[in-house]
Amino acid sequence: DDPLPAVLKHGTYAAMIGLADHGTSWGDYYFREALMRYGARVSRVGGPDRYHTAVRASYASFATSDVAVVASGESYADALAASALAGAYEAPLLLTTGRALPEPVRAELVRLGVRRVLVVGGTQAVSAEVESALQRLVEARAGSDGGSVFRVGGPDRYTTALMVAEGARPAYAVPGGGADTATAAESPPVPLAFVARGDDFADALAAAPIAYAHVAPVLLTTSEVLHPDTALMLRQMRPERIVVLGGEASLAPEVEVRLAQIAAEYAPAAPTPVTRIGGPDRYHTAVLLARWAHAESFASAEHAGIVSGRTFPDALGAAAYVGSRGGLVILTDPGTLDRRAAAWLAEVGAGGDGAGGELHGVTRATVFGGESTISGRAMHEVSRAIR
Repeated sequence: DDPLPAVLKHGTYAAMIGLADHGTSWGDYYFREALMRYGARVSRVGGPDRYHTAVRASYASFATSDVAVVASGESYADALAASALAGAYEAPLLLTTGRALPEPVRAELVRLGVRRVLVVGGTQAVSAEVESALQRLVEARAGSDGGSVFRVGGPDRYTTALMVAEGARPAYAVPGGGADTATAAESPPVPLAFVARGDDFADALAAAPIAYAHVAPVLLTTSEVLHPDTALMLRQMRPERIVVLGGEASLAPEVEVRLAQIAAEYAPAAPTPVTRIGGPDRYHTAVLLARWAHAESFASAEHAGIVSGRTFPDALGAAAYVGSRGGLVILTDPGTLDRRAAAWLAEVGAGGDGAGGELHGVTRATVFGGESTISGRAMHEVSRAIR
């Protein structure tokens, strides 16, 4: 017995919700989901902390999943690199503290029926205690069939990103076949790879949904010189396209030059194109990436994720949520919608692609995080931009 009308017009609504949910604080989330079902174009996925936000993103995206990817919510690097791995399994990406598995995450793993967990990061990021707790959980769920927990991680973020890329690479052998389809040695060249600086989150964050949707590795490097392990991995993966994320203040010209040299080594007859996508700041870079991804058919702007460009925690849950919907992410300041993001959303909402072409308008926009992360004012400005 659904009390909501078939269509809700744009406007502000007040409602009283009474749910016997035993204090789980999901009532407001269920109501937002109901609004989405009945025509509201902008919604918020957020909780009291980053762990709840990632769980709510998972809840809204997956009814069940045999596999889940779990990374630290205390730093951004491993979780962003894990986007491609989660995409390889079409799995949710959940967050944990370093020392203990949060209760909402445990409950979500049970709800999903997860039998296999991929832990991204070394023991300094996700402890052996968390790994053991996950092992007990999946064994209890899997019963006589058994459950498994695998760790994909190295001593630092650069090595972990490479190990994640190698773990996801076999998925290219059979499109949609999952990462267990073939061995890495049998895999063809990777269609797309991103290279981003490893000491800041913003540029890699903007690419995370695309990485999820296309199992595209997000490789990390230092800002001045291409990390030697990243160079080695690129030679092994032989990507058909390399995208450098960020302007020259993020990644020096020398990094781009070195990438072009490596591409010429493994494909001398037809060198892999190396494309830099970067603006004067992170907000402009995210908009430029959105334009490029649509123009190259890597994503659609029909579903836009809106994340904070100042802080990373709540935004980490956006990769699987938006990526599984084939959408894009743009960045904004917490208090008010960034003017370049607003201009792009307005043009897309009017049927343009943000670059003078045509595009189906935005049908859904999702803001990630509570009002302390992205304010109600900014959310209202998103609604106005795509109306």
